[in-house]
Amino acid sequence: MAGIKRACGPPLFILTCASLFLSSLAFIFSMLHLGYDSFFTIPTVFGVTVIYHATVLTMEYRNSTRLEATPSTTLASVVCAAVVSALWLGAFTVILLVSVLFGAKAIVGERQALWLLVVQCLLSFAEATVMLAIVVRTSYERQQGGSGNWRRMEDTY
Repeated sequence: MAGIKRACGPPLFILTCASLFLSSLAFIFSMLHLGYDSFFTIPTVFGVTVIYHATVLTMEYRNSTRLEATPSTTLASVVCAAVVSALWLGAFTVILLVSVLFGAKAIVGERQALWLLVVQCLLSFAEATVMLAIVVRTSYERQQGGSGNWRRMEDTY
């Protein structure tokens, strides 16, 4: 099967950029009410996400000239990405509960803040999904022996 190319989803660099974009949007919408709506879960998880991505990007940049396995495919990186994904799912659950409880009150009175909760809820779920995609892609590359180029789209067998 030499020469057969198999697509394995987007590369880690694109997933990382999407994750940083979505988490930044969630943080911005959360901070419109100073994080009170999410009980400060989104600002906290945003900080953890930025630290994770900054660490992985820094390690990838430092390792770009070496021929070793990439740091993004280490077991520690996979576990940390899974933990960050679980934290985003936790934030999604908190905001969903707040939305449901606040939604009943909003039907009677104030509807203005409800849309912020819905947007935060959707962004948190999207971020958890992107982080889960990072876990899957990193696990795949780990099984294949690591990625030679962190930005590549296809793997050749």
